[in-house]
Amino acid sequence: MSSILLQIVRDCAQLARVLEERGVPCPPAVPEPEEDVPAPKREKPQAQVPAAPLAAAPPAPVPVRVIDPAVEASKEARLSFIEQQAKACQACRLAQGRKKVVFGEGSPSARVMFIGEGPGAEEDRTGRPFIGKSGQLLTKMLAAIGIARQDVYIANVVKCRPPQNRDPMPDETATCRPFLDAQIEAIGPEVIVCLGRPSAQSVMSDRSSSLSALRSRLHKLGKRDLLVTYHPAFLLRNPVKKRDAWADLVMLRELLVRKGLIPALPAPWWKE
Repeated sequence: MSSILLQIVRDCAQLARVLEERGVPCPPAVPEPEEDVPAPKREKPQAQVPAAPLAAAPPAPVPVRVIDPAVEASKEARLSFIEQQAKACQACRLAQGRKKVVFGEGSPSARVMFIGEGPGAEEDRTGRPFIGKSGQLLTKMLAAIGIARQDVYIANVVKCRPPQNRDPMPDETATCRPFLDAQIEAIGPEVIVCLGRPSAQSVMSDRSSSLSALRSRLHKLGKRDLLVTYHPAFLLRNPVKKRDAWADLVMLRELLVRKGLIPALPAPWWKE
């Protein structure tokens, strides 16, 4: 240590003693930071990530109240009155893209009612159900068991075409259900046949059962008998399933014979 620096240290020490003798407090020395201890790093505040918005719940079905004329009115008049209400309906998203409401057609006094899932492109254009290729196949299927198309009633779960022929969504079928219920009540069929899984699940209010679990057995919809089979459009894409569909048709005919709605055939030609 140099003589100058040593003298400064001695003077500081003497000054400290003098101040201490006079009762003047000496400020504490500031320790020099140790070189081997790094200064604490200041952490950058983390950016607050906004929480992801909750998924929007599906829209609740808009209540549709179908006004039915007096029960004394004819079935034709009741169906026509209900159809006019369906044509004016704007309660769900399907109404925005439709060309025509496809209400249904057939005999108002039909003992058998067929229910599909929704109209296709040709049906949307004309306003008539099952008139495309799948409708032509349905007509042949009925003729094969001795039933004329004009003797049954044909409708769909929803009355407007779903985009790209997709399955109707639950809120859409729920919104349109009052029209279907009013049709069933006006016609009063003894047997209902659901064509395809979406139709069966909607009509039976059973979203968990598969088509294979619903086929080949008799169900009840209130006091009415109900059967389930393949949609004709599915059979056109999967011809291998036509044998299973034929078994369903045989079951339908046997049911109608037992109920006395159609005559029994003298020979079991339709079973072959």
